[in-house]
Amino acid sequence: MAGVRTESNIPRFKKATADAADLLLAKMRNDAFVLSQAKVPYEEGDLKASGKQERRKLHSHRVSYGESLSDPRAAYQERGSRRDGSHVVRNYTTAGTGKNFLKNAANTVIGKASMYAKQVMGGVKA
Repeated sequence: MAGVRTESNIPRFKKATADAADLLLAKMRNDAFVLSQAKVPYEEGDLKASGKQERRKLHSHRVSYGESLSDPRAAYQERGSRRDGSHVVRNYTTAGTGKNFLKNAANTVIGKASMYAKQVMGGVKA
């Protein structure tokens, strides 16, 4: 009588899935960064130049602006007003730029999440 041998591919599949998910997030982060860069109010170029994208750890990616600036201009420009709602920015000097440059970029990318998943997760094999 011959025995039957089974082998579990679950650990390998879990690792491949986790790696693919991190790649998916990296692609989404990069695209959000590129889209936001096109809409960042220039303001002498400091704000746009302060933009960065980073992988903080597995499944944790971030796009940020103004962290190296000594004043809170990034949040002010993103909101389009001060935190208390005063001093609303009415005219952005550079055409095509404006408030919610990062939020709108993120929403655009999130709206295409299934497209990113199909690109990345389709290649996952155990």
